Amino acid sequence: MKISEFISESAIEMLRRKMKSLKEDMIFRGIPDENGIVTDIEIIVANEIDSIASVLKKMKKNEVIIRVYPRELVPSDTDVKIAQIYGEAGGAFYIINVDVSEINAVVSLKKFNKINIDEFFSEKGVIEKNISNFELRHEQYEMAKCIEKSMNENVKLIVEAGTGTGKTIAYLLPTLLYALENDLKVIVSTNTINLQEQLLNKDIPLIKKIVGADFNYQIVKGRGNYLCKRKLYNIDIFEIENEPEETKKEKKIIKNLIEWDKSIAKNGDRGELKYEISSKIWEKVNSEADMCKGSKCPYYSKCYFFAARKNISNATLLIVNHHMFFADLAIRNQSGFYTNYSILPNYDIVVFDEAHNIEDTARNYFTVETSKIAFGRLIGQIFNRKSTGVNNAGVLPKLSSYLNENLDASEYEKIDGLKEDVVSELNSFYDKGMEILTALTKFFLRGKEQSEVKAKIDRKSLISDKNFKKIIKMNVSFREKNGNLSLKINKFLNAVNKYKLEDNEGYIFEFARYSERLKQFFKKFEFIFEGEEEGYVYWTEITTKRSNIKLYATPFDISKELNENLISKLDRMIFTSATLAVDNKFDYYKRNIGLKNEKNKKIEEKIIKSPFNYEKQMKVFIPADALDPSNLEFMRDLHDFIVKSIKATKGHCFLLFTSYSTLNYLFNSLKNYFPKEDYTLIKQNDYPRHEMIRLFKTSKNPVLFGTDSFWEGVDVQGDQLKMVIITKLPFKVPSDPVTEAIIENIKKNGKNAFTEYQVPQAVIKFKQGIGRLIRSKTDTGSIIILDNRVIKKRYGQNFLKVLPKNIVIDNRKEIIKIMK
Repeated sequence: MKISEFISESAIEMLRRKMKSLKEDMIFRGIPDENGIVTDIEIIVANEIDSIASVLKKMKKNEVIIRVYPRELVPSDTDVKIAQIYGEAGGAFYIINVDVSEINAVVSLKKFNKINIDEFFSEKGVIEKNISNFELRHEQYEMAKCIEKSMNENVKLIVEAGTGTGKTIAYLLPTLLYALENDLKVIVSTNTINLQEQLLNKDIPLIKKIVGADFNYQIVKGRGNYLCKRKLYNIDIFEIENEPEETKKEKKIIKNLIEWDKSIAKNGDRGELKYEISSKIWEKVNSEADMCKGSKCPYYSKCYFFAARKNISNATLLIVNHHMFFADLAIRNQSGFYTNYSILPNYDIVVFDEAHNIEDTARNYFTVETSKIAFGRLIGQIFNRKSTGVNNAGVLPKLSSYLNENLDASEYEKIDGLKEDVVSELNSFYDKGMEILTALTKFFLRGKEQSEVKAKIDRKSLISDKNFKKIIKMNVSFREKNGNLSLKINKFLNAVNKYKLEDNEGYIFEFARYSERLKQFFKKFEFIFEGEEEGYVYWTEITTKRSNIKLYATPFDISKELNENLISKLDRMIFTSATLAVDNKFDYYKRNIGLKNEKNKKIEEKIIKSPFNYEKQMKVFIPADALDPSNLEFMRDLHDFIVKSIKATKGHCFLLFTSYSTLNYLFNSLKNYFPKEDYTLIKQNDYPRHEMIRLFKTSKNPVLFGTDSFWEGVDVQGDQLKMVIITKLPFKVPSDPVTEAIIENIKKNGKNAFTEYQVPQAVIKFKQGIGRLIRSKTDTGSIIILDNRVIKKRYGQNFLKVLPKNIVIDNRKEIIKIMK
């Protein structure tokens, strides 16, 4: 092998220079050009060879691991393992000598075939010939062409595609063509179920016809959606006299699930059930990673979850939601990007649709969280001292019964004594935990009668408070009890494990796993309560209706985390949405998710305008005589104007709010003005979200009152939606602990948080809200913006720029006349 066929002369010289200063064994990261020749190098390991995971963690997709040996170029066992794992992911592994004159290409870099989509979009091309009534759009072709380039040149692309572009076909066609041509795997990650359903039921079947090739595609659901047979058949369903009615109902549901499993279930997916099942019961029978015995489970060969995972490993295209994608990334963050322990198989191309949601979703997955309800539930899963029935008594009584059946009397007596020690310590630990969580609840409520409270846990400012000092003392005792409990559990498990019982039902296994969850709970609680790690905001959320307190540690800047764990690992990534740019630039978006230009690799950017004629299809009204939204009389003053506006279009209206309190106030003050026989008023939280949308589409003169989730992802075409009223500009509440921390961090770095974060974030949300109105070329309607800051504040120009030019700014009376 000639080394020049694999590494350029300039890179060879770089390697030689590096090795003069570092003479020990070392590993380099080789960065190839588009022809597969290494043109740049970086040291990733020197002097000491790290673990396989450590080496792979430092590599990107489609690069080269270069190992230096002083003499024979023969791979070690570790080299072979690294080469195999990284090779399967599309990378290469070379061994060179110290002089950089010889090479052993253990795994060569894969050669990629380029694609061209022109034959599909041309007049009388593949699409026109095969799909009748398919509307060829210039904007769709333009977007697909950008994605073709990003695939062929192995670069990242951000593309804002206006409503009506047909972006799903625009990204599915080139990514799938490239994947099929080069035997790669594509992930499409979305934020909403609606878009997933559209992909599965409409767009992917259409793409199959267009490309004329059969390929496997799967929607990937979370593990918790699948039934676990072992857990199901471990539940006692025998009826006992004088059982509580609730227990009888639960046993009936479990019997139905057993019947479903035996005769009807295809995939064991909760979504297959023809009836609703409570989360409380489903959690007793669902598949969980840490409760899985894998190949040691007696039901392994018939396991629904592993059957589903086999299907996804064979698929070319996988559809996931953002939450699952980042749950998978959290695992890769721990075990390395190229791993066999993740939820998803290793992938080559990622398309983030609805990509404006990535930052918040990722932040949720890097957040440490625990709660009072979770603590109580976890203790109950181990041992519930209040329960009268076996089903709800926890795993410890089941384990005790199992041990009683499988050990002789004297052996069981010893074990039972150790079990009683565990029960005693567990109850003591639970009592202290509830005491400290209750004390924290009272402390942050501070005597206020509020249904919900959010507050920062700032140790520095609270340390002088005498009540908080008492809570700190409680935690010292809580920590001691946690240590005592761990000792008792370990002693009990060590004694049980000496007998080497078969444990086919998994009672010993489950008890050990729940005990591990308990350790993790305390670890999380300490992490949040102590609040010592930099880069996090520590905060609490209290809900008095559910008598719950949640504790959080949320990173306020996730750009570095995302860059290191995802963006730096992969180049064929598409970020798309109708709302990514602010002032026709992607600076805000790129900064927040850690997208940076790398050496010799620029991120491609494109804004594709909507094919809709907004000037003709949409009218925008802004009442100039509205009060400032900070005025307490703001909504009351606009009451009559809102009533007349809604009546002008006979309903068919979305009212979008930024808070539940304003929504509830306006709903209660308006409902008497719209008779039930003439109008259908639909308020968020009165129905599930999908039911609200269905009602709106099918009801007479509907008026929908919605907050955050209704600003996006809702598609109502035709005359059923004729007006969207935006009550306030969608600025995040600055007193929210996470928002407050983000603002503080931006200020700390010497920047203006309002212009750098608050305004751009609100503009993107605003664009989403405006986008609810016009969903097709024939739709028409009006937007009313009640917030006068768009015309009275300098930053209002940022919002006005995203609107069509035919804006009517006038007093309310004149606007109503025009609307009529």
